[in-house]
Order: sequence, then C-alpha cells, then structure tokens
Amino acid sequence: YLFDDCGLDFITCAYFLTNRQSSRVQEKCGFTWHRTRKDVYCELMGDIRTEQISCLTRGDWLSQSKA
Repeated sequence: YLFDDCGLDFITCAYFLTNRQSSRVQEKCGFTWHRTRKDVYCELMGDIRTEQISCLTRGDWLSQSKA
C-alpha cells in the first residue's frame, strides 16, 4: 500500500536494541539496518535506550515480492 498507493520510495521503522522480537519481525519483512541512535528516551519504560532504525526501499520490496 505505501509503495503502490502512496508512492513512497522507502519506509523506516525502529526498535530498541534489547527487543530481539521486533528486530526479527522487521528482518523477516525485508527491512535492513539503516542507523543506530544512542541515548533515546523510552517514555513507556522511563529510561534511556539504544534504538536501531531499519529501512525498506521500494526496490527491495519489489525484488522480494517477485521471489
């Protein structure tokens, strides 16, 4: 939907480094590491964490859907 109907070229999402489950879901969906942000405040937990940001490009999505 985001690539086809909204015309986006890439999608980003993030997870906290300690959340292996979210990391794995993003990996299975084809997202790849983009950058790391340190000292990000986690409001829900009330602490500071490291955040991994991943990205999925339109080209990567198209190549996955054809495989």
